[in-house]
Amino acid sequence: MLARLYPSTRPLYQRVMQVLTRLQVGAICTPTQLALIGLYIAGLILLDVDQTNTRITQYLPARCHDALNRLLRVMPFSSRALLQCCAAWVRRQGVLGHFSLDDVIVPKPFSATLRWATKLWCPSEKRYVHGMCIVVLSWGWSYFKVPLAIRLWCPRKHTRAARYRTKLQLAQEMLREVLPWGLPVAYLVFDGWYTAGWFTKWLTRVGLTWVGAGAKNAKVVYHRRTYRLDALPATLKLKWRKVLGLRAATAWVYLPTLGHVRLVVTRDAHGHVDYILSNARTQDLCTLVLWKRSRWNIETLFRNSKQLAGLAMCQCRVPQAMVRHVTLVFVTCFVLDLLRTDPSQTTDGIRQQLQLEVVTHGFAPPQPLRARTM
Repeated sequence: MLARLYPSTRPLYQRVMQVLTRLQVGAICTPTQLALIGLYIAGLILLDVDQTNTRITQYLPARCHDALNRLLRVMPFSSRALLQCCAAWVRRQGVLGHFSLDDVIVPKPFSATLRWATKLWCPSEKRYVHGMCIVVLSWGWSYFKVPLAIRLWCPRKHTRAARYRTKLQLAQEMLREVLPWGLPVAYLVFDGWYTAGWFTKWLTRVGLTWVGAGAKNAKVVYHRRTYRLDALPATLKLKWRKVLGLRAATAWVYLPTLGHVRLVVTRDAHGHVDYILSNARTQDLCTLVLWKRSRWNIETLFRNSKQLAGLAMCQCRVPQAMVRHVTLVFVTCFVLDLLRTDPSQTTDGIRQQLQLEVVTHGFAPPQPLRARTM
């Protein structure tokens, strides 16, 4: 397969295959499937837009586009086993990281027959769009963002009542799948949507420390008096925290839905107030705020998957093909993180470097022209 590639694209394909070998992906699939996975990931990295199977095989003509279609649709290949290879890499590192849980909206305006697509509110576009919702659980440490479990949320009208799952139920299923793997994790962080009573209580029962956000209209009991959450900053004395660059205060409060939890109220220089809720009992205020800020890692993962890896580019209507495409997109983002040699280098930076190596094919740029002075 390597001999059928253009000489300028062979180094890119070889580097991707080296990373897949490092992740031990060959243990879960055949050599042909491994080569097709490497070809698909190399195509997602090489192309800026329209990362379809046809365009991938035009730039990387190692196999025809039908082979990539068979990889996504009919080949006996497990996307969850591929994510387990990423989790095995995390376990081998032995570094204490954190779980991030969130969902991303992918607009699919022309997918009327896609079973996962429905009318959803898109926070990035600030409007309702016809798209699909993907729930992702990732492990983060430093600049590494490792996808561990992925679920595509199916609307109630497109599935049977017995098989319907809410996003919280999908999150619980993913955690039940991932927790037995024994990954080194300190806490789980998520936004206000997942700060639900039964879900956070279940996290406490299984021994997970969680950090989430509270709604400003929630009712809380503090010193035997009931307040709205947005009325507590006037009661608490927010002090300046030089390490965080904002004012903050903490207290133990009672919420009817969550029970007794730790509350941290912060106000930045622009007057924006955040309400952080957690079941952590021994951590200090600054640590909880830093834990909540670490949720931004999964937001960068969503941005990279959309802008750099073609998350919305799959044109296949077969459910299995869509699931595999989404999995390979998030694995592509992880492969780019593994290809970084400098912590200061961004994911977009290493991708541009790989694309530049394909264009220059190892040749040095010409000397710049020197203008003649009059």
